[in-house]
Amino acid sequence: LISDVNNYHLFVPWCVSSRVLSRKTITIPGPPSTLTSKATAPPITKTLMRAELGVGFQAANENYISDVICVHSSKIQAVASNSAVFKTLTTTWSLTPQAGPKPTPAAAKPAPASDLVSSDLPYCMVDFSIAFEFRSALYSGLAQLFMTEVSQQMVRAFEERARAVYGGGGNRSFGLDRRS
Repeated sequence: LISDVNNYHLFVPWCVSSRVLSRKTITIPGPPSTLTSKATAPPITKTLMRAELGVGFQAANENYISDVICVHSSKIQAVASNSAVFKTLTTTWSLTPQAGPKPTPAAAKPAPASDLVSSDLPYCMVDFSIAFEFRSALYSGLAQLFMTEVSQQMVRAFEERARAVYGGGGNRSFGLDRRS
């Protein structure tokens, strides 16, 4: 769900367009499991993307490029560049797989990003952080007033998308521990 950037415009608040410009998957060998063992951990798979996102609110619209790094089953980080509005914008999603009942996708075809969750550990705890600095002092002042609400709406959008894709029945919970 989180790395499904092509579909952000369908459910992410204020995202008016989204498209992946390039995608590359790389696999690197895992580190040694222990200092005394010659066994290694499983390889680490990373997907590197460059995406163009359009955000808008009323008459104000902005397109920018994000470089996205997806580390299989653990982390997704997007760093914006080429933005007239943001001096810096970094979003980070950290995933901690959890054991439990495997969800049944609502759609016959799972979302392209569904491979981020191991089939043995079908859901995860998600930590979302966003760090940003606006180029404009006016935007910075406005952001201070609304940032908590904006963050909560972003996370709610992903929760609702998870319900739509994976269903929300049974003992599955898409609740959020909203800590400041």
